[in-house]
Amino acid sequence: MRGNDNESVGAAADVVWDLSSYKHVLPVFHSFGVISLLVELLRSDDSNVKEKVCGAISQLSYDYAERVVIADLGGISVLISMLEDESKLKIMLLKRLFVYTRWCDRMSGALSHPVFLRVRGQMVQTRAAELRLAESVRQMTVDELTWNPALG
Repeated sequence: MRGNDNESVGAAADVVWDLSSYKHVLPVFHSFGVISLLVELLRSDDSNVKEKVCGAISQLSYDYAERVVIADLGGISVLISMLEDESKLKIMLLKRLFVYTRWCDRMSGALSHPVFLRVRGQMVQTRAAELRLAESVRQMTVDELTWNPALG
């Protein structure tokens, strides 16, 4: 994943992203310094590389120990700085940062970031709407659910 060919680096990061869901590969990642390389690649100028790296970091951050490693390597501050980017990476970043906020005291910079606050509000509204929809569906009868005026 080191080199100047962004297409190859992106493809390698994509493979890491796919493999990172397997817990048995994590020791191999640690022994080869893959996580520190991923954090380094977050600073890439290539948006494709950043997208693949964010995906890999996102997958890795489901594991508590990996979140600690990513945070210790400075990954959180890099992710926070990427919030200014107006690309499709932002939502992925914010979802991962929300996971970090549940336990990490190093998140003060993200918690007060305007983009973080705005998207958090949007996510709260979306979740509330989903809960209201689920509740209204539970209250409907079978007849109401299956009624179709076009068939009538």
